[in-house]
Amino acid sequence: VEAGFSMEEAVCCATLDAARLLGLRQELGQLKKGMPATLVVVPGPPEELTKGLEQPEKVFVEGRLVGATR
Repeated sequence: VEAGFSMEEAVCCATLDAARLLGLRQELGQLKKGMPATLVVVPGPPEELTKGLEQPEKVFVEGRLVGATR
């Protein structure tokens, strides 16, 4: 976002585009049934994503909750 990307573009760069560059688009980078899900749930609107990453509400690794503050 600091480099001029919109929030949507930044999220795509960190997920789908990264998976594509690694040759793993079929396995990673998307929220889809049957795919492993590693998620960080943050508070607030998407525009404040970087602030929310400092104190995530929940963290899921391969679909399993591994950390929660609420």
